[in-house]
Amino acid sequence: MAIDLRARLEKLVPMHPTVGFIRFNLPDQDQIHTRNRIFQSRLIDEFSKPPRPAFPYSRNELTAKLGNLEAHENPVETMRKLHEDGMLEIAEFFKTNYDPRLASLQLSELRQCLVTWAFRLAAIETPANLALLLGGSAANGVHTFRTDFDFVVIPHAPEDREAARLVQLKMAGLMLAFNLEADWVMPGNFAYSPLEEIEKKYIQLVNPTEIDKQVNGFMFNASASFYRFLMDVRVIGVFSREKGFLEKGMDFAARLGRIQSNLIFSAPAHVIENCRADYASKLILSSQPDEKFVLNIKLNPLRLFHYALYAGRAKLGIRESNFWNVIDKLEIAGLLSGTEAKESRRLLKFFIGMRHLIGLTVKKNIDSTKLQEDGVDVMAKKLGVNKNGLVEMVKRLSAEMVARARLIIEK
Repeated sequence: MAIDLRARLEKLVPMHPTVGFIRFNLPDQDQIHTRNRIFQSRLIDEFSKPPRPAFPYSRNELTAKLGNLEAHENPVETMRKLHEDGMLEIAEFFKTNYDPRLASLQLSELRQCLVTWAFRLAAIETPANLALLLGGSAANGVHTFRTDFDFVVIPHAPEDREAARLVQLKMAGLMLAFNLEADWVMPGNFAYSPLEEIEKKYIQLVNPTEIDKQVNGFMFNASASFYRFLMDVRVIGVFSREKGFLEKGMDFAARLGRIQSNLIFSAPAHVIENCRADYASKLILSSQPDEKFVLNIKLNPLRLFHYALYAGRAKLGIRESNFWNVIDKLEIAGLLSGTEAKESRRLLKFFIGMRHLIGLTVKKNIDSTKLQEDGVDVMAKKLGVNKNGLVEMVKRLSAEMVARARLIIEK
């Protein structure tokens, strides 16, 4: 059953009854889902064909094509074509060189460009002083073909709050229309709070107990704790209703940086303990059998490994959120030996590659987090290996990655 994203978001933040998707005249929601499913089948069918000459995705080319987007008769249709053509080209290039890191980077850059434009187009209809914040896999460098996109629109002042809600909802509709699902965690957790409200809650806090008390009231249903969630967030766009406000993009970034410093980098021992506790609890949870799938790759081993990288970032004060670059920095700092860093990259490459392959080969999966029985059959044939051998390899490398995570956290 297809997820009605717009309905899901409207439950979070009800749209004003007189304000809809005014300019863009979006197609019927059911038609959008049908069209997106058709493209997903096409993406898988194209990936199954013999390789053809392909070229790395170029962000500069896309930026040039988007340069006059506002002048297009149908901006959303233009973005949809650019997004789907970009995904096809990235998948083709991935097929020829099998570089999961590069594929994730290209997908993230493609979608960041388009989401930034969706922000601009939506904000034109609801002008206010707003910032666009990015988080999740698009910031971590592990974005995949079926991953949704984490972002939130933040108001500069309390009077901009309602506009931020409406722009967020319009963006979600626009993105779905060009075949990209918006994630709902960031909008819910930030609750469209102006930065001054967040600062009042957190900028003066130094006691870990008080921080936890405030954080538990701030987060409501996130898949990761606030500390790791906040470590990844960064400003990627600013929109202004008044002349001269665009310069305040640096103001948003600087103020967000101060909040991150106060909650995370000024008290790293507390954050590391948080990572260690979540690693232990999720390890127990992820070890429980589930007949629905062979392995939840996102839950175990990737999330467990991510906890270790976050702990390393807190310990060393690493602002970088891209997991591949974090491994490099942990090696430079001596927290990982050359061999340990090499093995960490190998394991990350394998499992992010698996998530890419699930999204490009298995039509029944709604996302790329789980390796299911039918998925094993399809992927084993694609890789030219025995099904049982593939399952055993995945389980063996998963155990290696979990053990690697434990060693990093213990350091």
